[in-house]
Amino acid sequence: RAELIAVDQVGKLNGQLNVQRSADLGVTHGWWRTSEDERVRGNPTGLYPKANPSHYARNGLYFAIADPPKGKDGSPEMPGVPVRCRCRFEADLRAILGGETAAAGGAEPDVDAQEAEAEALRRQVEAMMAG
Repeated sequence: RAELIAVDQVGKLNGQLNVQRSADLGVTHGWWRTSEDERVRGNPTGLYPKANPSHYARNGLYFAIADPPKGKDGSPEMPGVPVRCRCRFEADLRAILGGETAAAGGAEPDVDAQEAEAEALRRQVEAMMAG
């Protein structure tokens, strides 16, 4: 029982820190991400198919930090905070990097476009450090 409590509390702390760091950077939205394995709550072919709420169904869910999904009791629930939750918050950095957020439709960013943008930013940083 002590191990369960310790693992749970460390997971909660990590989840809360991740969201707080993102918010401190100016992030307002992001995605709910699961571990995508058989232990994810609500996975129809997993170990806990009847879990409510289903974290499996939340995977990829786009939401505002100020308005996270609701838990069993109707209170706000961030990824990583429910007991033994291994989910994480993935920040939408587009707003702070000068792009548009996906707030309107919640569409996930294009990976190729993100990689190209990351490469351009890397070059800018290298140029600033060199000169």
